[in-house]
Amino acid sequence: MSGPRRLVLAAVAVAAVIAGPLPAAHAERLLTWRTESRHVDPAQVEFGRPPLCAACAQHPKDGLYVNVQLPDGYDGRRRFPVLYLLHGTDAQYDFWLHSPRANDPRGGILPGLASDFPGIIVMPDGGADGHYANWRSGLRGDPAWERYHLEELIPLVERRLRVRRGRRFHAIAGFSMGGYGAAFYAGQRPGYFGIAAALSARLSLRDPVLFPRLAYVLGDHAENRFYWTGHDPVALAPNLRWTRLYVSAGDGIAQPGEAPNAAAALGEQNIRRLTERFLPAARRAGVRVRFRPQPGIHNHELAWRSFADAFPWIASRFGEPVPERPGRWTYRTVARKSAAFGFRFTFAERPRRVATFRRRGDALLGRGTGRVSVRVPGGATQRERLPFRLRLTRPG
Repeated sequence: MSGPRRLVLAAVAVAAVIAGPLPAAHAERLLTWRTESRHVDPAQVEFGRPPLCAACAQHPKDGLYVNVQLPDGYDGRRRFPVLYLLHGTDAQYDFWLHSPRANDPRGGILPGLASDFPGIIVMPDGGADGHYANWRSGLRGDPAWERYHLEELIPLVERRLRVRRGRRFHAIAGFSMGGYGAAFYAGQRPGYFGIAAALSARLSLRDPVLFPRLAYVLGDHAENRFYWTGHDPVALAPNLRWTRLYVSAGDGIAQPGEAPNAAAALGEQNIRRLTERFLPAARRAGVRVRFRPQPGIHNHELAWRSFADAFPWIASRFGEPVPERPGRWTYRTVARKSAAFGFRFTFAERPRRVATFRRRGDALLGRGTGRVSVRVPGGATQRERLPFRLRLTRPG
């Protein structure tokens, strides 16, 4: 990307960027924002692709777009919970408004299932195949989707909208690639997200079949194994220790009335296998996880059934007590800038190994290599060389 780009926001007329009308009551609560990023150049990104996103808008190349649904009663004064909703492969920000099936009377996921959701829903662009990660090209070059979403978009939403404070009011969810993104982002910002739902997602990267498929994102597996580990939900399961987690996966069997699709059946069977590899790791890490097996293959019908169960579960979790600053936690990352439970970590150079930080009462332990600045809750900054043991002089 040539030169730094400043994050900007503009309100865009909804009718100009979505295909097809929405019920008037719904349209009044739907905002569309255009953002620019220092980390993702939209001119170099492919967005929604047919046939999945055949009904999506023609995506402009002038920015990254975000749809925001406001809840009933939003007046700019009262604060509401927030849900970040991440789309899957071949989709884009407005995918949730449409059904990929022609003449489907239910419409899209959003108007069909989430019209009465009791919180703000933020639906960002993630690229047709962005995988919600900072791509490892050269010295980890563009696009850097993780940095866009976590370092730019979330702070923007917090500035523009009245979001309730506290992890128990912050959720993230997605299907397929978006389900992976939900699990990964929740683990990379455990101090922000208290609720996550990963639906039909690759929750383990320890599968040789994936090595060539995801090399465009994470690099060659043999040469960049640490980077794969730093994006593997199994390896990162301890990051979710204090997060309420919902997981679902289909059985790979087409349901009555569905057209046979061998690729979608095999794909969901593999997702189920990877999910069942993740669940024991999550439970060993103490994660409160609910697993909801579903019938079906990897298609829109499965997404519909999965969200029909997940949306009420998320809504019912809002406000349930979760620790804001637990005294014991483990956090693993390969990001140059990251954060966990009020602590911020900034490496002098891009990490070449997975870094592990552990809070144990009045001590913070760091493992890995390199020099890192640690900003503790309250604003004080310590510069340390890994490995280290830092005595915490104040609670946080």
